Amino acid sequence: MQAEIEWLQEIDSTNDYVRRMVEQRKLFPPTTIAARKQTAGRGRGENRWWSPDGCLMFTSLLDSGSYARDVSQLPQAALVVGVAIADLLSQYIDSSDVQLKWPNDVYVRGRKIAGILVEGIQGTPENVPAFRFGSSAPGNGLWWIVGVGLNLAVDWGLAPTDVQQRATCVATESGITFRGEELLPSAVSRIHHFLNQWQADPTTIFELFRRRCYLRDKFIEVNQGVVQYRGMCQSVDDSGRLLLATETGTRPINSGSIAILAGE
Repeated sequence: MQAEIEWLQEIDSTNDYVRRMVEQRKLFPPTTIAARKQTAGRGRGENRWWSPDGCLMFTSLLDSGSYARDVSQLPQAALVVGVAIADLLSQYIDSSDVQLKWPNDVYVRGRKIAGILVEGIQGTPENVPAFRFGSSAPGNGLWWIVGVGLNLAVDWGLAPTDVQQRATCVATESGITFRGEELLPSAVSRIHHFLNQWQADPTTIFELFRRRCYLRDKFIEVNQGVVQYRGMCQSVDDSGRLLLATETGTRPINSGSIAILAGE
């Protein structure tokens, strides 16, 4: 079924808006909410997403039952969405320049062009009108809140200094200026396509990620709060875990923040 798309003029955060609407039983999957301006965009943890004019900011609400997944696989879902956005960008930017930085960023030539935030919320299927899904309501359990921020055509003169140094946009990299309305349907369609492919053949999806792995062969530090690990990144395994070659052997990493120490 074609997902509904709704545009809002201004919102604090599309992910936060979707969460509020679900909790109030006013929004049901499959739906995508997009905003022309965000006042409090956010990324993983306490990270904030600078959201000026020229960004495409949207959140898709999905029923995870469609993909036979549960909350433990939300991190994998973020990688799959990254593959989808990278595939979209490769239509306009040299594909070899589009890379994926574990766990949730898309890079072009060493600069961040998109960020992804996948969260879960308990669905309320008993309150969902059956006609929204065909003959039956979704199964009990998790709904996914899939947030994407994509830089399209940004005036970098207005950006904070640190953002100017580490970010880029589609217009800068391709010479093409898109409006969000032009790219959003393709982005949503690709997300659904690659999530379905992940269900059918997860090995293929993670091979696609490995081909674009930005951290491969870089010496990095993984911060998990009270624990830090250092080593050479060997890309990801077929469960989406980062593989870190340390002095004591290869360590699979499920989560953490990344700092590149060498090998840029």
